[in-house]
Amino acid sequence: MVSGNCLGTTFPPPGTSEATAKHIPPGKLLTQWGPATIKEIGDEDATVFHTVRQDFPNARIVVIGYPYLFPSLSTPGFPFFPPECASILNRLGVQERAGIRTLQDELNDRTYEEAVAAGVEFVSPVAIWDGHEPCGSSGQYTNSVKAVPEFP
Repeated sequence: MVSGNCLGTTFPPPGTSEATAKHIPPGKLLTQWGPATIKEIGDEDATVFHTVRQDFPNARIVVIGYPYLFPSLSTPGFPFFPPECASILNRLGVQERAGIRTLQDELNDRTYEEAVAAGVEFVSPVAIWDGHEPCGSSGQYTNSVKAVPEFP
């Protein structure tokens, strides 16, 4: 692995501007900042879903959850998978990817709860996507997860 486990790292990283509408205090990704961000997104979803349902009472409204960004298990290397997969998967170990998948599950669970409360449908892509993540063992449905380098 290229770096340490990101799940215990403080997010957002120092010097990075926040992308949320309301301030979320910095904290460890897995246990503090991630769950707080999911709560904030859920609160915003609740407002949007209720407003759309109220404005379109007879419409079929479907909310689609988020697919996984990483496979859950280690994947075979080259020549079975292109070198860029080995590069991505070497940067995030199985434990880190599992933590990120846990946060994605929590986000989908919160989105589902808010959708049901607002009377809109929720569709989870998790079952159909399993194994089809970028670099997944069953062939990927999305191209890849690309790291964004930081520039001064």
